[in-house]
Amino acid sequence: MLNLKDLAKELIVQEEKNESLKHDREVIEVKDFVTDRVCGLLEHTILFRKTHIFGHNSNENDKNYFYYVKFEDDWFLINYLINEICFTLNFKKLDVERVYSNIQYPGQISDWHTDHADDRARTALIMLGPTLPEGVGTFQTEHQNINFERGKLLFFKSRILHRALSGNNPHIPRITLALKCFLPE
Repeated sequence: MLNLKDLAKELIVQEEKNESLKHDREVIEVKDFVTDRVCGLLEHTILFRKTHIFGHNSNENDKNYFYYVKFEDDWFLINYLINEICFTLNFKKLDVERVYSNIQYPGQISDWHTDHADDRARTALIMLGPTLPEGVGTFQTEHQNINFERGKLLFFKSRILHRALSGNNPHIPRITLALKCFLPE
C-alpha cells in the first residue's frame, strides 16, 4: 500500500511518463522503462553469458568498431520486452525483425546512420549499464541530444539519422539493447 508521499511521487512519475509518450516527438523517451533489477539481469546476461562479437559498426563506411551480442534465441525475453513496449506505448502489435545488444567502450563512437528506410520500421533502444554524466554516452539525432540513463527506453522511426557516443569509463561499457521492429500493415 502506498502512503500519501509515495502516491504523490508515483503521480508525478506517471505524469512525466505520459508527457514523454507523445507520439509527435522525434524520439519517444520512457524513463525507468526497465527496473534496476531487470537492468542488472540483462547486463549480466550480455556481459557474461553471451558471445561478444567485435567489428560491429553503424554502416559499411564506418571505421569505428564496437562489440555486439545477438539475441536471436531468447524468444521469451524478446516477447516479454515487445509486450511491455506495446503496453507502454499503446500499440496492439509490433513485429520483431532482430534483437541485439551494442557494447561500447571509450572511443567506440558510432557514425551517423539510419537503421532502416521503411516507414513502418521502428527501433526500440533500452539503455542498460549505469547512468552516465550529462553529455557522456549520449544518443544523438539531428535535433536532440538524449542523455544515457539506466533503464530508459527510446522508441523512434528507424529512418531517423542518429548516432551513439561512447561512455568514458574504460572498465564499464555503455550497453544498449536494440529491438528492430515493424508496425503491422
